[in-house]
Amino acid sequence: MKKIYWLVLLSICLFWIIVYLSVPSPLEVYEKEATANLTWNKVGIDVDSERFSFGYVPLRSNGTSTRSFTAKNNHPFPIKVAIRTKGNISPFLFASANDFILLQNQTRKLNLTFVSQNTNLSKDQLPLFYSGDVIIEYFRVKKGQ
Repeated sequence: MKKIYWLVLLSICLFWIIVYLSVPSPLEVYEKEATANLTWNKVGIDVDSERFSFGYVPLRSNGTSTRSFTAKNNHPFPIKVAIRTKGNISPFLFASANDFILLQNQTRKLNLTFVSQNTNLSKDQLPLFYSGDVIIEYFRVKKGQ
């Protein structure tokens, strides 16, 4: 009975070790705050470079606000760039590219756009503040990808 117990325990441990080793971990992770104020028809620009600040974005005219950034591969091998978002701003953010490959010393300019989608809000419910984080991860590309 003890042999079976130890065999099951060993099997479970081996399973989790294999799962842990098979999940790729990023080489680099950059996390920046993202904010936007949704208004009825007011437009405002925020030039804060420490975060992705989209300023005041009008709902009435389906307004948008775009911020740019550059992804660069400083590694001597290809990398994959993945962009994720979190927070209540996530449904409104769109990246110009995601899950793409950068070769050695390659750079790529990307746009991150806040789109004020029709949310069936009335004028008296505004302004609304949205916030969250943009996470940019760099992964080593496996051979054959």
